[in-house]
Amino acid sequence: MPYILCNSLDELQCRQVTALHTICSEAVQINSYAENVSSENPVVLSLVLPEPDAEDEDVFFLLFYMEKTLISFLSVFCPDWKTAEVSGFTHPLYRKKGHFSRLLRNARREAEIRFGNISFLYQCLSCDPDTISFCKYRNLKLSYSECMMAVEIPAADMSAALSVQLSSSSHDNREQLISLHMQAFDADRSFTESYIDTILEDADTVSYVLSPAPSYQKSQEETLGLLHLTLDKSGRTAYLMGFGILPRFRRKGYGKKALSALFQILPPGCLLLLQVSTSNLPAFHLYKSCGFLIQSKLDYYQENPRFISQGRKEPS
Repeated sequence: MPYILCNSLDELQCRQVTALHTICSEAVQINSYAENVSSENPVVLSLVLPEPDAEDEDVFFLLFYMEKTLISFLSVFCPDWKTAEVSGFTHPLYRKKGHFSRLLRNARREAEIRFGNISFLYQCLSCDPDTISFCKYRNLKLSYSECMMAVEIPAADMSAALSVQLSSSSHDNREQLISLHMQAFDADRSFTESYIDTILEDADTVSYVLSPAPSYQKSQEETLGLLHLTLDKSGRTAYLMGFGILPRFRRKGYGKKALSALFQILPPGCLLLLQVSTSNLPAFHLYKSCGFLIQSKLDYYQENPRFISQGRKEPS
């Protein structure tokens, strides 16, 4: 049966991809990623799919079926039209039969048509033996890793004097949030507007502006940075994102102080999650110093241009 190329996934396809991802995840014998990570019940980065029938010009999907069963899946996401993030998986019982290779070859042809001459960046769960073989065969080079980290919020120390305060923001502060994000992450306005608008539209997410506590302020206009926090309805899990300190306030301890202030407003026992790249060493070390532990890791591998130019086939 020929593969299916699509710009969006319908509800049935989303369910099929999620089911296949679950089967593949359960088949992987995951070892400990770090000394402080238990190999019992490891947390695997979840599959993130778009809303059903949502189309975007910078992403496409390929699916391969045998009869009515989804056997292999591949997604290609190219936000900057220079480098495409590629992720996918094949049912364990149907590997080494060329199904994934077929999708990958067609994905490259489609990517060249849509985006031109781009490179592929592969999202890999490196503990999977089949993934290791794939990376070795293609001579892929580890670029960086995205780590999911977590910390359990301790009981608040009400006697501790906080030097950073968090002020919640709303649509009324949209321009301020955009400006802070652009400064903190050196991001362009178009992307930042879209990102902040998405955050503000999420009823479960609160944006905070960071500033020195009143007794530490040199002026009322002094702003340190921003962060966004999503808290589930049970109050047991929270997700931190978009945490940025403005360049002129870095290396002064404000990051750690801001996290201390955040810990104070979260319920004790709440699990605070975040995602950080190992390429951002200052942030990675900051979170470790505040008690965050690695829960899971997703590796990103770069292509070797010589491999591509030689026209070698991908392994199955």
